[in-house]
Amino acid sequence: MQPSVTTCGSFPLFLRRYPSLWTPEEVAFHVFFGRPILLVEHHLAFKDPGPLLDVISMINRTAPGVRWRSVQTALQDGVLQRQGAGEELQVRPFAGTVRLSNEGSADRHLVAEWPWASRGGLESVFVDGSAAQFLDRDADTARVAFSLPPGAAVEISARFLEEFSTVARGRSVKYAVKVHARRRLSEMRANWLARSPLLLSVARSVYGRVAKRISSVGP
Repeated sequence: MQPSVTTCGSFPLFLRRYPSLWTPEEVAFHVFFGRPILLVEHHLAFKDPGPLLDVISMINRTAPGVRWRSVQTALQDGVLQRQGAGEELQVRPFAGTVRLSNEGSADRHLVAEWPWASRGGLESVFVDGSAAQFLDRDADTARVAFSLPPGAAVEISARFLEEFSTVARGRSVKYAVKVHARRRLSEMRANWLARSPLLLSVARSVYGRVAKRISSVGP
């Protein structure tokens, strides 16, 4: 019942799905709980975009007000909001940068909180590029407060400690090499093999034989 999944150390994750996995029920569920509808597909799918276009048409019918945007701008709406005491609006961001607006006719007092601040290594918060003072901060939660005039919009960005924004420490050299090789092979498949049906067929054949041999040998 949140914009993102937070079961992995409370760090917010926005999940994507292949088009074939989206159903009208899934679309309605995401819209109701304010989750972005993220589609992912490989290059080869665009040789025959018919199935993808069918899914997009289904989403447009199920959620007529849907807006197709980049991943970055879609995640900037990843917030929970609730009305506090008086004119206070309580906000819980789930993305590193979010945008908030005041569509009312009076000033709004906003309080933004990060409940996973200590575990995520939150260092500072910026409001439209200016550093904000923490309203309060303890072992579990960090909050900032500011006012927003009528019709105005603001961008809130969170900055994290360097050790949390880079690859986790303690990874072995073997793990780093494996990640690097996987990335390069994925780029090769997308940029080169996908352009040649013959090369792609040969690559799949070699991959199938290697995978079969590894499975027959066992761990």
